[in-house]
Amino acid sequence: MAPEQSTTPDGHDLTGAYALDALKADERRAFEDHLDGCTACRRGVAELQAAAAVLGRAEAEPPPAGLEQRVMAALDDHPQAEVPARLDDRRRALDGLAARGMGPSAAVRRALLAVAGVLTIAVVGLGALLVQTTTRAERLEQQLADAGSSDVASLLALPDARVADLDAPAGTSARFVYSPERNRGILVSHGLSPLPADRVYALWLIEGEVPVFAGDFRPDEQGRAVAAVDGDVRAADLVGVTVEPAGPIGAPTGEILISGPLV
Repeated sequence: MAPEQSTTPDGHDLTGAYALDALKADERRAFEDHLDGCTACRRGVAELQAAAAVLGRAEAEPPPAGLEQRVMAALDDHPQAEVPARLDDRRRALDGLAARGMGPSAAVRRALLAVAGVLTIAVVGLGALLVQTTTRAERLEQQLADAGSSDVASLLALPDARVADLDAPAGTSARFVYSPERNRGILVSHGLSPLPADRVYALWLIEGEVPVFAGDFRPDEQGRAVAAVDGDVRAADLVGVTVEPAGPIGAPTGEILISGPLV
């Protein structure tokens, strides 16, 4: 078996994390030393900070009229029925969790269902286009998703790395960075509320309608968290976060605060 190649990031790989003020203290000091002598990184940090400010003010808009007809006409020669089927499965999984009192709030569920409906129409065509075209905006989005540590940067460097934007309460952002091939995943979140000493945030990998505990964590004083999951990422359909009593955790008892499908 060939030895694994190192994916430890150098200074250039941490521009996204620095721009979001999400590096650990020692990583931040080291990067600022690097920044003093690197014009390209200073320019990159400025661009990312500006882009993050713009993205933070963005609001969702309804799809333009005629989108479904245009997309379906373009896909006549490329049928891919499995993607909508998986989205429907995940929508049913969320409904099942909600019926047992474990689902997200009504507003979050409505948002998830709306996203699933739009993706059912557009995801196949957009996926084909994204495979062929890597734009600066897409590269920027991936850098913005790198929100916290060299572990995240190393995971993003893997060939099959994926980034899932998760639904979260107002004022909170969350992404799940993962590699199906390595069966690894890291939750990156900002704006989390502080918890009392007897409570923790719990991570769940949801397989069908079965939530599997995958670790717990606490945010730092700024509400930031970078939490690696302990579980079978490859088998999961959804990822979720609840608030649970500190100590041994077997099954979720709280409402799902953060959630999203893995594709």
